[in-house]
Amino acid sequence: MTEEFSLEDLASLPEFHHPASSPDGERVAVYYDGTGRNELHVIDVATGEMRWVSDGEVPRNARWPFMWAPDGGRIAYVTNESDDLNNSDVYVADADGSDVQNLEIGIDGSEPRFADWSPDGTRLLVSDDTKDKTRCGIYDLESDSVEWFGSGEYVENPVAFLPDGGGFIALRTRRAAVVPLVYDLGGDATELHLPIGVASFPQYGDAALLGDGRVLVEQTTPTQRPALLVHDVESGATRTLLEPEYGDIDLDSFADAEYVIFESHDGLEINYRGSFGRGREFKNSLIGDWGGAEQDDIAEGVRWLRERERIDEERVIVYGGSYGGYSAYWQMVRYSELYAAGIAWVGVTDLHDIYENTMPHFQTGLMERYLGDPEENHDLYRERSPIEYAENLDKPLLMVHGVNDRRVPVSQARLFRDALDEVGFEEGEDRDYEYEELGEEGHGSTDIDQKIRSFEIVDDFLARRVSAQ
Repeated sequence: MTEEFSLEDLASLPEFHHPASSPDGERVAVYYDGTGRNELHVIDVATGEMRWVSDGEVPRNARWPFMWAPDGGRIAYVTNESDDLNNSDVYVADADGSDVQNLEIGIDGSEPRFADWSPDGTRLLVSDDTKDKTRCGIYDLESDSVEWFGSGEYVENPVAFLPDGGGFIALRTRRAAVVPLVYDLGGDATELHLPIGVASFPQYGDAALLGDGRVLVEQTTPTQRPALLVHDVESGATRTLLEPEYGDIDLDSFADAEYVIFESHDGLEINYRGSFGRGREFKNSLIGDWGGAEQDDIAEGVRWLRERERIDEERVIVYGGSYGGYSAYWQMVRYSELYAAGIAWVGVTDLHDIYENTMPHFQTGLMERYLGDPEENHDLYRERSPIEYAENLDKPLLMVHGVNDRRVPVSQARLFRDALDEVGFEEGEDRDYEYEELGEEGHGSTDIDQKIRSFEIVDDFLARRVSAQ
C-alpha cells in the first residue's frame, strides 16, 4: 500500500473485501486475498502501512466476520489455523495487528463464532457447537474464561449485548421455527411472544439495538410476508413498525405450514440432512457425502408428499437455485419418475469444472470441505456430478443461468446442455429441454425488472409443460 490511502482505494481493488474503519478512524480492517488465502489485515490510514493479522500458516479462508472493540483498541475475528476445514477459532488482536490471541473456545473441528463486544470492551458474546447444538456464551477477556447459557436442547445463536451489557439477544431454532429471545446474566431466557415463524434481526451487533432498550426484529410466517417489529426488552411489548406489503396478492391465498418429520431411506427421521438447526453432527453429515444421502432424503420426501390425498402426483415438479439447482439436476437424472418436470436455476452440474472456475473461498470452504481434494477424490467428484447421468433425463427440464455468475459459472449450464445434445436430446418449447441464459444477472439479481422476467420464464414453462396436463 502507498501513503495515499483511502477507502475509495480499497473499493476499487478486487483483492480487498469488507473494509471496516476502527471507531477512531485511524485504522481499517480488511480481508485481503492477494496472496490467495483471504486473510485479515489492518491498515494504518495515515501511513498506508498494511499489517498481516492472520498467522502465516492460515489456509484460504472463507470471509468470516471481524469487529472492532468499542474503543478501537482491539479487533475480534474468526479464522482457521487447523488442517480440519470444518474448524474455526475466535481471535482477538490489538488494533495495530499485534498481540494476537486465540481464545481457544471449543475443540478442533468445532465452529465457534463471536457476535458482539460488550459496551465496555471487556467481554465478547460468542457461540460454540462442541456439544453438538450451538450455544451462546460470554467470554471474559480479563479472566480468560467463558460462561455458557442454555440447556443445550435447542440450537441458539447470539446476536448482540443489550446496551447496558446486562444481557443479550439471541435466536433459537425450535423445530422449523426461529424464535428471538433475551437472556439475562443469570441465565434466564425470555422468548419474544410472536406468531410461529422465522424471525431475524435485520442488523447484527449493536445495529440491532435502537439504544433505548428496544430491538428491531423481522418476522415472517407461512401466512405473512416479512414485517418489521420493535420489541421493548423491559416491558416485553412488541409492536409493528412496518406492515407487510402485499400489493394485489389475495391474503387468503397464503396457506399455513405443517411441521413434518418423515423416515428417510436409512431410517433417519428427517427434515433435511445437512441443514442447520439440529446440531453439528447432523449439519456435518454431508461431509464426504455431498450428493448422496441428502438427495435420497429429497426423493423420500417427494414420495411422502405424493401419497397425500391433496397432491396430484402427476403434477409434482422439482425447482431449485444454486445448491438447490444442483439438487434439481440430480433429481431429474436420478429420480425422474417422481416428477412431471424440473427447473434448475444457476445450478451445479460438473463438480470438477466448478472447482476450477468458482471463487477461491468456495473451493476450500465448500468443495474441499465436503468432497475433499478434486484430484485425490476424482471418482467421487465424477460420481456426484449430475452431468455424468445426463442420458437419464426423461421429463421436461428448464435450465436458467446468468452469464455473470461468479459462484456457479455459466459453464455449468452450458456443459450440461452440451451433454444432453450429445446423447440425442433436443432443445425447444415442445422438445426435451429448454435453455435460458440471462445476460445481465449473476448468481441471482436484485433488480426488480430482472426478477419479474425470471419468474415469467418459469411461469411460461410451467403453464406449457405442467398446467396443461
